[in-house]
Amino acid sequence: MTRVAVIGAGSIGANIAYRLAARGAEVTVVDAGKPGNGTSAASISWLSTFPQIAGSVPAMVAHRRRTNDGFRRLAGEIGDGWIHWTGTLTWADLPRTAARLRQDFAAMTAMGEPLRELDAGAVRAAEPGLDPPPDTPVYLEEDGGWVDAPAMVAALLRGAGWHGATVLQDAPVLAVKADGDRHVVRTPEGEVTADVVVNAAGSWASHVGALAGAPVPLDLRPGLVVWSRPLATPIGRVINSTTLNIRPDPDGGVAVHWRGEDTYTAHGYNAETPAQVIEAAAEVIPELRGTAPARSAVGVRPVPPGGPVVGWHPSRPGLYVAVSHGGIGWGPTWGDLAAAAILDGDTSPAAEAFTPRRFLR
Repeated sequence: MTRVAVIGAGSIGANIAYRLAARGAEVTVVDAGKPGNGTSAASISWLSTFPQIAGSVPAMVAHRRRTNDGFRRLAGEIGDGWIHWTGTLTWADLPRTAARLRQDFAAMTAMGEPLRELDAGAVRAAEPGLDPPPDTPVYLEEDGGWVDAPAMVAALLRGAGWHGATVLQDAPVLAVKADGDRHVVRTPEGEVTADVVVNAAGSWASHVGALAGAPVPLDLRPGLVVWSRPLATPIGRVINSTTLNIRPDPDGGVAVHWRGEDTYTAHGYNAETPAQVIEAAAEVIPELRGTAPARSAVGVRPVPPGGPVVGWHPSRPGLYVAVSHGGIGWGPTWGDLAAAAILDGDTSPAAEAFTPRRFLR
């Protein structure tokens, strides 16, 4: 039986731990805090391919188009209370991005993606609490939605536990040492001996990599998410505009990330206060006018240069890395790839562009 220590219990680490344990590995998950309470808990966590895969590299397109199938399969295995297939409404409220968004809509419908164009009247009929900009095309992605990330992580680790996995929480990694062909992960809670170590530590992956002698370059970018109070007319779908990401919240309010730039920039400008974010969201959700935020959180997003880092690290045999921006949406995909690589020796050709080897060139 292969022994695996998974460092990090966010979306990526929990998906990898579950998939490995379900396939018979002896898994120990190590997290510096509470599982799912880091960046995974401070995210809009929406599921969408539009417009992200338009113009993307082929490897990213191939994996992203299979993402929703991976979530449906996972929900069938561990329960589905954490996933919400609401659909996504996308529009460009800045002129400089409107033409590009229309081009991407045409390109992606030609690829067979389930997208429809709606006018503002149709949007208001579907979402009475929403007031999109007039004369602005709105694109409905029917196969979109969002994830309650902390609930998903809890379900994944519960499922991993069914297969014998253990979780060490509040256990920051102090060292990752080689012991012959084994690895020893040292924490304040004791040592974990493993055949394979998975670095899925998110924004702490560079730190863990340094401890293991297996560097992982990262750009760390904070992202502010603000939650509103419950609305009398709740919003049912995810909203993706040029400047805002908005999704429903289970209590009847919304979670808002103010991007401040455009739909094609993965990370927003974060100089707004929570009150200013709610004020900006009120431009399209009138009921928010004059209301105060219920709460807010900042998540530090790990952004590897050149895209996701997924694969065996060339500097440390037996150390597998899985870190990316958008880890909630990518979680099931990276879980499948990691399990295939660790247990079967199978490295997907489509993932070759993601491996840490690229940093040695």
